[in-house]
Amino acid sequence: MCSTVALCCTGAVTEQAKAESKVSDFSQFWDVPDLAVAGLNSSAAPAEVSSLVIVRAIGGLLTGRLVKRYKRFLADVQIDGEGVASEPTTVHCPNTGPMTSLLDLPLAYVWLSTAANTKRKYAHTLEAIQPEEGGPWVGVHSASANGIVHTLLQQRLIADLLPYTGIRKEVKYGKAGQSRVDFVLDTPGGGELYVEVKSVTLAECLGDSSSDPHVLRSRGDEGAEDSARIGLFPDTVSERARRHVRDLMAIVAAGGQAAMVFVIQRGDCAYFGPCHAKDPVYGQLVIEAAAAGVRMIALRCVLEGDDEKGRGLVRYIGLAQVRLEHGLS
Repeated sequence: MCSTVALCCTGAVTEQAKAESKVSDFSQFWDVPDLAVAGLNSSAAPAEVSSLVIVRAIGGLLTGRLVKRYKRFLADVQIDGEGVASEPTTVHCPNTGPMTSLLDLPLAYVWLSTAANTKRKYAHTLEAIQPEEGGPWVGVHSASANGIVHTLLQQRLIADLLPYTGIRKEVKYGKAGQSRVDFVLDTPGGGELYVEVKSVTLAECLGDSSSDPHVLRSRGDEGAEDSARIGLFPDTVSERARRHVRDLMAIVAAGGQAAMVFVIQRGDCAYFGPCHAKDPVYGQLVIEAAAAGVRMIALRCVLEGDDEKGRGLVRYIGLAQVRLEHGLS
């Protein structure tokens, strides 16, 4: 059985950087461990937790139970403290995908952020869900992956993308400018490095990995099996994601540089791979892109509560090992 990692369930949000030149709101950074962090749960030692890099804070935080998700962008949540007899609150769901495997647990615990704009139609946004009892919190705000990467880029913390002298966001490219790449990094000598970001929420057990130093060890019941999970993208067929891979391959074929950065928004994955089961065409394209020279980078993040300040934190805990052929027979 695959081990999972439990996180505490409180938290809160600060605004993302809004301009290329703006320094990240998070000024305190720590060294990132080389290997997977063991036992990141509510009982983790403070020294373990504080040794990681904060890349996002989720404020105005409320907790509750997910009643249902519908119409792609909406969800009904029973907010904690409002009483079981009260009507569920409709919130914004910032995830266009099916959220595969995240909605299976009835009345799963969720995190909600609160909008500063009191005139917004939906005051709260679904930020994270705990899809397994005692399991990891999973960040479901897809666009937050771009903010996480931007923070790391500003701090020069993604070594595989160095060196660069400037960061540009949302740049049109591809055939007739039909695509928009998340970042273009200006490199020394006048070059450019195109960077596409994807948010990863789907995961599955990798299998027996008791001898692997990257495995996440459970602090649960004595004798529980040690196992690792692999984050997977996409969680459904995605024509848009396929187009992005093809566009990046065209950049490299023309002599340019390109990279794909996958942000794993859950703390129980030490590995990443394209999801051949959900979109075999995309999986094959990623393999071909890597062979052509597109850099494949996977970032591991963990979500945890900050009781003292009433907020949720997203911490960067290092690189995931990339396994492009996982799931192929």
